[in-house]
Amino acid sequence: LLSVLLFAVFFFYLYPAFKSVPEKQPNNEDSQSSEDVGLKESATGHFNEGDYSKALEIFKQVKDKNAKVLAGMGISHFKLGDYDNAIIYLEQSKALSHSLRTNDNFLASKFLAFAYYLRDDFDRGISNAEAGLAIKNDPELEDLSIKIVRDKKSRGNFIKTSSLNFKVVFDGATNVEIGHKAMRILEEARWEIGNKLGYSPVNTITVILYTEKDFRDVTDLPLWAGGVYDYDGKIRVPVKGIDKENPETLRRIIFHEYTHALVHSITSACPLWFNEGLAEYFSIGPSAKMGPSLSLDSLEKSFPSERSEAVKAYNVSRFAVTRIIGKSGFFAVKGFLFELSKGVPLEQAFKTAFFMEYNEFCSKMGGTP
Repeated sequence: LLSVLLFAVFFFYLYPAFKSVPEKQPNNEDSQSSEDVGLKESATGHFNEGDYSKALEIFKQVKDKNAKVLAGMGISHFKLGDYDNAIIYLEQSKALSHSLRTNDNFLASKFLAFAYYLRDDFDRGISNAEAGLAIKNDPELEDLSIKIVRDKKSRGNFIKTSSLNFKVVFDGATNVEIGHKAMRILEEARWEIGNKLGYSPVNTITVILYTEKDFRDVTDLPLWAGGVYDYDGKIRVPVKGIDKENPETLRRIIFHEYTHALVHSITSACPLWFNEGLAEYFSIGPSAKMGPSLSLDSLEKSFPSERSEAVKAYNVSRFAVTRIIGKSGFFAVKGFLFELSKGVPLEQAFKTAFFMEYNEFCSKMGGTP
């Protein structure tokens, strides 16, 4: 039910290590035209500013596409969520620098490891992780390699069922019924939440149903966590005994994590308290009572790991989002998320969407930024 690290984890794994386009290939620049050099510099500038669409547009105009340019194109596609094209260009970049232990080769291998894992190609994910680690020791890549091995092992007997909007992966020997039930709930969530917000994700969302043990092994989440929308874009849920204990549990978890997937399809800059509060709102319902107050500014990036404190954080977040929706409506919620997606600062986006000062609102909820 609870997705503690959501986008902070996503940025921990992917953003810091990949802030810049790979360094230049030695001795290649002299052979390129001045036009190509200018295009590469312009593309790199846009890339470093996070404008991957513009960077990609300019990279494509470079005539002599060396390993650096191809890596930049592949990384740009990856950042834009186009993993298939990311794989194509990163493989080309890696082929050009295959015999060189360069930063281009390392980052191509690292991104390929993530991209193949996102495509559930575990073997290629592992091989690229190993190739990258052979060039450079990298904690994120080491963690990913371990995660892929665990995930591959846990899905030995898994099968999948798919629709236009979702792919549900589950143990075909024991969880067929709950797998199909999960698909029905996902479609309900898409319809109900989509109608309220006037928006639904375009890309297919993958949901993986694990045993309790495999879920803990793959995610490393605390025992009280009932599900997670992970940094890799997949919803993961432990399902053993879930229907027998409480028939509504699976529905609440799926509605909660689907909300995270929807938010992430718009922006990765949403403050965590708003993201979690919205997920709680759609999975449990509105909150009329705040209970123990916590400072919202302390919940922008992370939630407490201890269960009792985490519960307080979720409660105040749901109450805050309930107040926002009651005052401004669902259309404003969508507007807020899209303002953030444009790179608008949090305080400005909040005021534009809800006609409230962010600091004042946070103060009323229990803490002043």
